[in-house]
Amino acid sequence: MSSKGWQTKRLGDLINLEYGFGLTKGTRAGYGYAVFGSSGEVGRHDIYRVEGPGIVVGRKGTIGAVIWSDDPFYPIDTTYFVQTREDIDLRWLYWLLDHLPLQDLDASTGVPGLNRNDVYAIELPVPTDKSEQQLLADILDTIDAAIQHTQAVIDKLKEVRAGLLHDLLTYGIDANGDLRDPVQHPEQFKESALGLIPVEWEVTTLSEIASLHGGKRLPAGHDYSPTPTPYRYFRIVDFYEGYDTLKYLDESTFKVLARYEIQPGDLYISIAGVLLGVIGLFDPPESYERTVLTENCARIVLNDVLLPRYTVLQMNEQKVQHLIWQQKGTSGGVPKLALHRVNSLKLAVPSEAEQQYVVQNVSELDQRIASEDGIKAKLDLIKDGLASDLLTGTVRVSHLIDSHK
Repeated sequence: MSSKGWQTKRLGDLINLEYGFGLTKGTRAGYGYAVFGSSGEVGRHDIYRVEGPGIVVGRKGTIGAVIWSDDPFYPIDTTYFVQTREDIDLRWLYWLLDHLPLQDLDASTGVPGLNRNDVYAIELPVPTDKSEQQLLADILDTIDAAIQHTQAVIDKLKEVRAGLLHDLLTYGIDANGDLRDPVQHPEQFKESALGLIPVEWEVTTLSEIASLHGGKRLPAGHDYSPTPTPYRYFRIVDFYEGYDTLKYLDESTFKVLARYEIQPGDLYISIAGVLLGVIGLFDPPESYERTVLTENCARIVLNDVLLPRYTVLQMNEQKVQHLIWQQKGTSGGVPKLALHRVNSLKLAVPSEAEQQYVVQNVSELDQRIASEDGIKAKLDLIKDGLASDLLTGTVRVSHLIDSHK
């Protein structure tokens, strides 16, 4: 039963989905109006086919994706563009389509495809008062603007972090806490195997400041234990998934695992596969107690020359990553990095005070980014909940219409 002022209608009563137009990549002008494919803007062209504002829906490829355009645009033939059959608020219609699980209507067995008749058949409650539609759209636009603003802050902080990290790892800071300047003060720099570095810095190889330990190859046909056991296994996938995804090892391998255990303060480096060269710190270390490292990684055990967090930042920096990839070989088409080549990597060694300065400043930025990520995650949840409640009539806003005008 529909709420008062709402009626159950089919989408086909509200809209037509019209086919986009052919326009190959080579024939696009490269300037002018936005050209939309099923996943968003794919180029520019000097003419348009649909007046703005308007809505594009992915038909092939990224099916069901809903794209808004304030301006005139050119939808290509992997899309539909929306024409309304009733006097409805277009922005409300955008949010309605965006909220619907159109991607679940995939009608093909090969390339994903969206059949418009399946879309037309969807029945849903619709507010009959256009003012209420406009208010619903305004509410969702407001929360979406907050999300976009937060994302812009995150992007800016990441940009600042990248620039700061590059400068600190390249120039460092002087005794006054100022960033060294090779143009204004060339006397503060010297040539080295790593290029121009501050005169106070030294260059060393990884083998001189750390020991390297290979991971454990599991027996052929080994199965992970479905229940907890004393040992867990750190795989490549756990780089980004975290320790909650670690697999338990079968008890038959326990006797030979002790020397492969991860220790507090250890770093890891991927030595095989697409994540080759990725370096990280086992943190918090207690999460990895009785954990064995995969054969596709190596443990880096540092002495007291470089701080662990500083080492991670330096080894993940673009210059060092380039050196790592220069040293790679292949085995069966898979990128591989021999341990002796890892040992030969050259690293810069600033003073401990400079290292601590870098770690502290980058950590502060990381905390700010994490805080903004948390805010955005909460806003995303609020938006999803609001969209569900408002677009289905579960929560009504009709009593706010007069004050909204």
